[in-house]
Amino acid sequence: MLDPTPPRLPRVLLAVLTIVSVTLFLSYTRISSTTYSLLWPEPEPFPTPDGKDLRTIFDDISPMSYGTTTRPAMKGMPENMIADLPAEYIPSRDGPTRRLVIVGDVHGQKTALEKLLEKIRFDKSADHLILTGDMTNKGPDSAGVLELAMDLGAHAVRGNHDDRVLLARAALDKDSEDQAKAKAAAAASEGGVVDLETKVYEKGQEKEDGGQNDGQDDVDPKVAKEEYLAREATLLLERDDRKEVTTARTLTPEQVEWLARLPIILNVGRIPRSSASASASASPSPTPGPSTTTDDGVTPTTDTPAAAPETAAAAFENLVVVHAGLVPALPLTSQDPWAVMTMRTLVYPIDDERRAAVKKYLQDQASKRQRGKIAATQMINDDMIDEYLGKIMQAKGIKDNSKDENGGDRVGAGDVALPTDGRDGTAWWGEWNRYQERLARDEGDDNKDYGHGLKGTTVVYGHDAKSGLKVPDTYGNGRGYTYGLDSGCVYGGKLSALIIEARPEGIVHGIAQVGCDKAVEPDDK
Repeated sequence: MLDPTPPRLPRVLLAVLTIVSVTLFLSYTRISSTTYSLLWPEPEPFPTPDGKDLRTIFDDISPMSYGTTTRPAMKGMPENMIADLPAEYIPSRDGPTRRLVIVGDVHGQKTALEKLLEKIRFDKSADHLILTGDMTNKGPDSAGVLELAMDLGAHAVRGNHDDRVLLARAALDKDSEDQAKAKAAAAASEGGVVDLETKVYEKGQEKEDGGQNDGQDDVDPKVAKEEYLAREATLLLERDDRKEVTTARTLTPEQVEWLARLPIILNVGRIPRSSASASASASPSPTPGPSTTTDDGVTPTTDTPAAAPETAAAAFENLVVVHAGLVPALPLTSQDPWAVMTMRTLVYPIDDERRAAVKKYLQDQASKRQRGKIAATQMINDDMIDEYLGKIMQAKGIKDNSKDENGGDRVGAGDVALPTDGRDGTAWWGEWNRYQERLARDEGDDNKDYGHGLKGTTVVYGHDAKSGLKVPDTYGNGRGYTYGLDSGCVYGGKLSALIIEARPEGIVHGIAQVGCDKAVEPDDK
């Protein structure tokens, strides 16, 4: 009979297996622990924000400046970059001008401009027109807009599209001058006037035919020439500047001269000119509120209550008109004309320099570790850099606004701003308002140079159709120092005007708009 009990392993073998298993387990645990501690260690603490080395991380960043050095002259700029609006055009109750009408980008939309002026009952004898630039290009009748502006005796500033049209016209005029010289030289050498267009056509025909007639004797030479020249003109206008070239061809010499004389910055000044002009009448009436539309189609944007003569405040302490914008804390005489015509946002190069300094600091700290240098270096990412950047700026007493799309008082912190025509930075008008608010808070009125003469300066501008109408009622509860008037008329939006009027109760201002027919599709900017 067989024994059903299975045989037992010898005790010695069991003991050996147990010892081997325990040894392998401990070895694996030891190796894993060592490997983890070497490659994936717990981060060691970095110096505290008030540590001396933490506060000196930015010391190696070179000082920055903007607008303090002489710039090379830009081609085709007006003789006077800044012009003052004559005093007779400032609205006042006892002066020749009752209203100042400042209109945004027209872009060749003459019909819309006429409709707007009709809506507000524009009177040339009592009103004065100012245009914020870009009167030309894109729309159907640039020459008509300039003709109307000149007939009304308007003031204006040069926009970026106006500038490009002027450059295109200068190039066309130079070509015409060169052709005239060539014709004169040919006439002198050949004893007669030579049709240069015919020579160009004949040369092109030789090149196309390879010198062969191909038996096309029955082709009308005049028709062939016209077709060839039309094709050449099409190729010319397919260049990037084709819109400007087309517009430039439509302008008269007088219109080109008027456009070329326009300043980059129009300094309107104080409105009213003196405190007495802003005083109340014997029986003052309240200014209509923002929701009220007056008989002339103007919607007031603020209340301006009457005040006694000795306390009357100016509706606008200082007002300037530009096409695109201004860099805060930079005197008007130091502004870059290219930026004034093209800017949309401000960028701060110091942000990249500070982030680079923080990254280098963290990398240096990781390299000093006794173990896990590779892992510590790999742990340095954007979030960690942002975290320590905040600690360092707090230690240095600097407010970090680099992540705030609305910006902050960057200029007040001493950061140098660079203007850009893109949208990746902080809106310049937001920074301008914050700068003005800081100037108003700070003491320093006794210093005539305080704020570079910009304290209380309101900027009226166009250019930024994508942002649309940007006035204090849309961004600052009726209070603010910037008025953006480009509301996309040429794209089928509206044509907007800021109207500043002298009334018995004081200076009031409001917005008037009319709809526009679309002339072109919106661009990416």
